[in-house]
Amino acid sequence: MNGQAGITGVKLDKELLIPVVIFVAVLLFAFLVFFVSKNIARKKASTNEPLVDDVKKLIVKADVTLSQAAIGSAADKLYIAMRGMGTDERAIYQVMNIVQTNSDLYSIIVAFGKRKSGDFYDNLSAWIADECSAGEIETINNILSKKGINFKF
Repeated sequence: MNGQAGITGVKLDKELLIPVVIFVAVLLFAFLVFFVSKNIARKKASTNEPLVDDVKKLIVKADVTLSQAAIGSAADKLYIAMRGMGTDERAIYQVMNIVQTNSDLYSIIVAFGKRKSGDFYDNLSAWIADECSAGEIETINNILSKKGINFKF
C-alpha cells in the first residue's frame, strides 16, 4: 500500500495552492464590492418620491407626439432592455431617439410606472440609474437635450 492507505483525492502542491486561494479570495471580494455598490446605487436612485405622479402633472396632451400604443411599447422596450442579467443600451438609446418632446418622455415615464425584477421595484429613473453607467446616462441625457428635453436621468 506504499504507506498511503486512506488518502484519496488530488494532491496539491503548496506552490499552487496559495495562488489559487488568493485568486478565489480576490474574486469573492470583487463580487461583494459589485453587489454592495449596486445596492448603494439603488438606494440613491430610489428616493421614494412619487416620480410618476409628478410627471403626470407636467404632461401637455397637445405636445405628445407618440400614440398611446407607441408609449406603451416604449415603456415595455425599456423594461425588457434592463431587466435580468445585462442591459441592452442600444434599445434604451432607440427609445430615447423616438422621444420628441418633454411630454413624450413624461408619458413614457408614466407608462413605465414602477416595475419589478427580482428584489428591485422602482420607477424608470431609478431603473436607469441602477442599470446604466455614468457614461450611458450622459448619452441618454445628451440624446434628450439635443431635442430641447430638459429632464435629466
